[in-house]
Amino acid sequence: MQNAMRERQMAMQIARGRDLFLWWGSFYTVASTAMVVGFMKKRNPAVLAPLLPLTFIVGYMYDMGYGSKLERMKDEADRIMDNEKTLLVLPHGLPTFSDIEKARLAEKDAQILQKGHDIFL
Repeated sequence: MQNAMRERQMAMQIARGRDLFLWWGSFYTVASTAMVVGFMKKRNPAVLAPLLPLTFIVGYMYDMGYGSKLERMKDEADRIMDNEKTLLVLPHGLPTFSDIEKARLAEKDAQILQKGHDIFL
């Protein structure tokens, strides 16, 4: 059941990425056309400068939605889990039951003290 929910969430993320690509692709088409026309009229190469970063953004979004980016990310995550386990360790390790219980009791004591303080205000 949990895996089915994860798969649905992943499918929604991929669909969102594809939809976002269509919007960025439309913007890129209109903007690049305007930049080329502006360059032809003004003969100023600075008008074409935004074309480079926009090309990278649209290319990245295409790769994420339709290319193999997700597979490469999964492969890299597998490599990290296999070869670089130290990056995945939580600071101070996993919490033990006694740590959780100690924190719960401290919170309970703080709430009791807060109620007593509110009475005298």
